[in-house]
Amino acid sequence: MRFLLLALALILSCASPPKEDRRNWKVYYDLGQAAYLAKNYSEAIANFHKAIRLNPDRPEVWNALGLAYMQVGEYEKARESFLRALSVDPHFTEAKMNLGVLYAKLGNYELALKFLKESAQDELFEKKHVAYLHLANVYKQLGDLENYVKSLQKAVAYNPNFVDAQLQLAQAYEELGRYEKAKEVYESLIAQGYKTNFVLYKLAEVNYKLGRYEEAKRIIRQLLQSERLTEEQRKQVKQLLSKILIEQQRKLVLLSPPKEERKEERKERKKVRERYFAVQVGAFSSKKRAESLAERLRKMGFEDVVVLQADGMYKVLYGKFKSRQEALRKRNELFLRTGYYGFVVEMR
Repeated sequence: MRFLLLALALILSCASPPKEDRRNWKVYYDLGQAAYLAKNYSEAIANFHKAIRLNPDRPEVWNALGLAYMQVGEYEKARESFLRALSVDPHFTEAKMNLGVLYAKLGNYELALKFLKESAQDELFEKKHVAYLHLANVYKQLGDLENYVKSLQKAVAYNPNFVDAQLQLAQAYEELGRYEKAKEVYESLIAQGYKTNFVLYKLAEVNYKLGRYEEAKRIIRQLLQSERLTEEQRKQVKQLLSKILIEQQRKLVLLSPPKEERKEERKERKKVRERYFAVQVGAFSSKKRAESLAERLRKMGFEDVVVLQADGMYKVLYGKFKSRQEALRKRNELFLRTGYYGFVVEMR
């Protein structure tokens, strides 16, 4: 009888389905990410939970689950998910940053600042520029324009190709009446290939505010020739052109001697001649760290390396090139020889 019971138990154990392999968590995680990108949040949440059931020790899954819950307004579940990610790995800074974003959404700006500052100050975090952008938005909500601008400047310093931060920074400069700085940012965006109708219009507008009417009109002509301009945009551009023409006529009658205009044009041409391109290899809050990187590069044979302080950061810059193409070529050479990947920036 005992033999029959043992045999029956063996047969039943063989017939029952095997437990799912713990390593399959990655399959469900990837499925969840795909569903999240497609904005199918219920499917994303279900797959993230399946991944967690197989392997609850993966902080990236808890973090992804928190983001999905945040999208559907399940803020308490999102908070618990981010905290669980940090309990699994206290150094998983992305979850800390997302927790700060969540607290900002809930209006708890004190905790939002705490977690976002910690994220931005983590030297190992590869998304420091994103953390600084979120930090800037909290300062804006608090009405702290000084720290709003400083945080945007740091976001751009850490990633000069970060378009969202550049657009916000340019518009912040405009709000503060710093039109020359706004103009520099819009020109940088265009040089990077972000030549949208909106950026061109804003560049024309700041030139108008700076009194550079001919430059503004040149950009407006370019805009009016664009087939992608909507009727509403075309109307807005024409209104700006009307303002410029009226202002030019007024100044012609009242203020502007031709000699002064020629002097201003010479200044503008001189500024254009003084522009050059460089490769930004790094940006640090510490001068010592920046100097250390610069010295390493010099020892590798790159003599034309300088440390430049700007916007509260210490930037390590290589080269002084006449064109963006030359700078890009030198950036690639730098990467192949040293492993350091830089950004091409336009300098004055």
